[in-house]
Amino acid sequence: MAMIGTTNVHAKSTEVIPEDSAQVKKLLAIHKDLVARITPYGKVCFDGEECDINITVLAPAVEGVARPGDQLYKAICSTCHDSGLLGAPKVGTADWTPRIAKGKATLYDHAINGFNAMPARGGADISDDEVKNAVDYILSQAK
Repeated sequence: MAMIGTTNVHAKSTEVIPEDSAQVKKLLAIHKDLVARITPYGKVCFDGEECDINITVLAPAVEGVARPGDQLYKAICSTCHDSGLLGAPKVGTADWTPRIAKGKATLYDHAINGFNAMPARGGADISDDEVKNAVDYILSQAK
């Protein structure tokens, strides 16, 4: 039995695990294999080690200045839209054709407020203008 100081590391945790939110429950109901599908994306890499994923750190927001769409996309949107996670339309593919046909106003609305598995603002704390910049970048990549 491993001991650290006087604390038994095998002792049961008294930590309360919070209940899943309604949105998480809905996603799990719709996508029963969700946990299995995202498991390979969870890897911790330490400074100086080889890592098979790249995480782009988004520069802090400056009051009144919307960050560029390409930076926002790489830091927030690419997780789902590069791989098609949860049915997200992949950037640079014909997946976007029917969505583009709905018009830019609809795409902005869906990105800002959420739609199906797409969380509002991609799950990030970004402004409406930044969401629009990211959408504009994605549309600029459409084929």
